[in-house]
Amino acid sequence: MDFATMIIKHNYAFNMAEHEFFEIFCSNLQPMFKLVSRNTCRADVLNVSEIEKSKLYSFLDELSCKMTLTTNIWTSDHQNFGYICLTAHFITDNWELKKKILAFKKIEYPHDGETLFRFIKDLILEWNIDKKLFSMVVDNATSNDVMVRLLKSWLKEKSLLFSNGALFHVRCTAHILNLIVQDGLQIIVSLVSKIRDSVRYLKRSPSGKQKFNLAVSQLKLNGLKKVPMDVPTRWNSTYEMLEAALPLREAFARLDLIDKNYDHNPSDKEWEIATIICECLKVFFKATCHFSGTCFPTSNVFFPEICKIQMQLNEWETSEYAFFFFWRKFFFSFF
Repeated sequence: MDFATMIIKHNYAFNMAEHEFFEIFCSNLQPMFKLVSRNTCRADVLNVSEIEKSKLYSFLDELSCKMTLTTNIWTSDHQNFGYICLTAHFITDNWELKKKILAFKKIEYPHDGETLFRFIKDLILEWNIDKKLFSMVVDNATSNDVMVRLLKSWLKEKSLLFSNGALFHVRCTAHILNLIVQDGLQIIVSLVSKIRDSVRYLKRSPSGKQKFNLAVSQLKLNGLKKVPMDVPTRWNSTYEMLEAALPLREAFARLDLIDKNYDHNPSDKEWEIATIICECLKVFFKATCHFSGTCFPTSNVFFPEICKIQMQLNEWETSEYAFFFFWRKFFFSFF
């Protein structure tokens, strides 16, 4: 079972057992050791999974504490399948903060509230934790609202919820902040696109990258971190892109002078706005990092972080830039 455990731990492919030079490597270590086939390896992995699942079931069954569930859905780009993950968070009898993934399964379409409810309900019954639930943390989506409402009603009928379920539905604060920031960024999408196009140009043009590196060297900006390409749907990556690009604004300006094919350089005014945006995003980024922590309690940092954001938004209220208005408007509509 050690080989199967290694496959699980390091996410190796099952056919690793049939790789020619891995077989040679093992044979040189111990000629009498016989590697299994990929099918046997797959069966061993499933066996290890069932053993660990049984251990976790017994462990959860003996817990005297309440637990919180979180769930999310991903869609595979290659397979176009939906997968749902259900995670339990709890504090053990020894006051240790723990999280355990209870399921990572394919879920059939449609991903509406009733389908999610039936799916989550079956998992709760499978793990026999219906009497241990305290709350459910989910993204701010309509389907999740329906799912939690049905789940709450089902548990209330069995009189299993603390305070009659008043504290059961918890909306993910990190996701709410994500929605707020994304709405604000839509106002300045053209500016962000210029910096994004600049980074894309460096990645797609070897000549442009070479000239940019020359500009960096001439301006003695060596040692600064490279500008990462952001993912437009993930504002935190946009923040990281801006944070890395701003110290290199002079290099982009120099590139604009020496490379006739580069025409994405923001104006001085746009760079100034980008600096302001980056400072704003930093406030949200730090709060999101705190809210998204899994190795420490986050409830104690929630209120102070929200207060910090509110105070910052109040300072921005008199700004001439429209995105401040939208961030303030959406923030107070949620909190």
